[in-house]
Amino acid sequence: MLYSFTVSGFEADQAILQDEAGELLLWPRTKLPADLSLGAKIYFSVHPQKDLVDHDPQLAKNILNEILKIS
Repeated sequence: MLYSFTVSGFEADQAILQDEAGELLLWPRTKLPADLSLGAKIYFSVHPQKDLVDHDPQLAKNILNEILKIS
């Protein structure tokens, strides 16, 4: 699933993201590109872990390592 968001604002260390239905999401600024500005479009690709392992084992490992903070 691919989700589209627009950066609608910044609050302290979080970005305020708005989807096409008007729903808001707070997301840590540290998890976004540093040069992101108001009005920028960003996309999230959401997949169950089993789908990642089936289609791209290295991507699944990278995501798990990021979650677990293993380098």
